[in-house]
Amino acid sequence: MGETKLRTITALIVIPFVIACFFSYSSVIGLVSAVVLLANYELLRMALGNHQNVVLRSGITLITTFSSIMFGYLGKDMIYVFSIYTFSSFLIIVFSLFVGREENFGKNSIWGIFGLYYISFNLSMFFPIYRFYGSMNAVFILTVTWIFDSSAYFVGIKFGKTKIGGKISPNKSLEGILGGIVGSFAYTILFGFISKKFFNEEIMSIWEAMFFSIALSIFCTFGDLFESSIKRLFGFKDSGAILPGHGGMLDRIDGLLFSAPGYLLFLLLMRGSRIIW
Repeated sequence: MGETKLRTITALIVIPFVIACFFSYSSVIGLVSAVVLLANYELLRMALGNHQNVVLRSGITLITTFSSIMFGYLGKDMIYVFSIYTFSSFLIIVFSLFVGREENFGKNSIWGIFGLYYISFNLSMFFPIYRFYGSMNAVFILTVTWIFDSSAYFVGIKFGKTKIGGKISPNKSLEGILGGIVGSFAYTILFGFISKKFFNEEIMSIWEAMFFSIALSIFCTFGDLFESSIKRLFGFKDSGAILPGHGGMLDRIDGLLFSAPGYLLFLLLMRGSRIIW
């Protein structure tokens, strides 16, 4: 079976389940936490190596996942978010000291804390988006990121000539990114129409959609390049193999780790703060 066909089949199976999780806030917390668990374990497997203590990797991953759960339930107040991640950082350091090898203490602690913020904190931005700006905005940033990635991927395969990823991501092309911008802009207009007509929630104007599509391309592209640089640093082609045709979980959320915080900032600037922080 070809890679493109395999990617499509996997997406058709996974996407309905993921979107269904956005019908309640509790299921969003569960979904984000599950993704954080899988993605963070992949990161630690690459960074610390399979020879490292499995208990160490599992423990750090559970601390990181627990942080997302607490963010989801207590994140209405910024002091709780600050306390959660400060305490989790401390736990990772202590766990690395007493469970891992002494000579690897610094490395284990650094990559553990890095994953805590890079994966758990960034992906947990779905919680304030959902809680303060509505479920449709949370679904929107999830799906528009998918649309950008898919549009960029297929346009890049067909028309990609101008390579811009260098050695970090050799297949990334300017034509692919332009295709992603056009695809995400068209999707934003369509999603906004459906959201307004059937759910009475406004997403953004046409002019905002133009600006947003360009900003999204920057977030997603740099998210992809950043994750690719981590994989190349440790000699991996994919972060894992949990999603046939798509690689690992971290491979699938690399853009979201930048686009979700970026969209929350966009909402704060364009819609004003509904956050009590």
